[in-house]
Formats: sequence, structure tokens, C-alpha cells
Amino acid sequence: MKTFQEVVRRRDKAGNLSFPRLRHCLVTRCGTYAWQNTGTFDLDQNLTVAPFTYKGRAVTELNIQVMDPV
Repeated sequence: MKTFQEVVRRRDKAGNLSFPRLRHCLVTRCGTYAWQNTGTFDLDQNLTVAPFTYKGRAVTELNIQVMDPV
């Protein structure tokens, strides 16, 4: 998991997180998936190595909805 922690913390030249979604949890709301910032992040609870497709379609940030904090 050390390698995954390095990816989560990685920043670009401007100091922005390279993969900000890795600090969010994937949740289900009204039958759709959304990213939710939980404030705390546990890599073991939120990161799964899985296939990059679901039902034959690629899973990307374009087909996962971002959820505004409530």
C-alpha cells in the first residue's frame, strides 16, 4: 500500500494534487454514483484495484457524478 499512498499524495509542479478524487469516497445517491469528500481518508477503505470497465463500458470521471457536500 506504500505505492498507493505515494500516488494519493502526488502533486504537480503547481502544488495541486495530481489525483484529487483519490481523497474522496464513491457513494450512491438516488441510484447514481457520486464522489463525496469525507474529510478523512482511509486508503484501505476507499481504494480497490478493480477492472477498468463496468458492463462493458470504461469507468472514468466523465461517467461518475460529483456530489456537492451537504
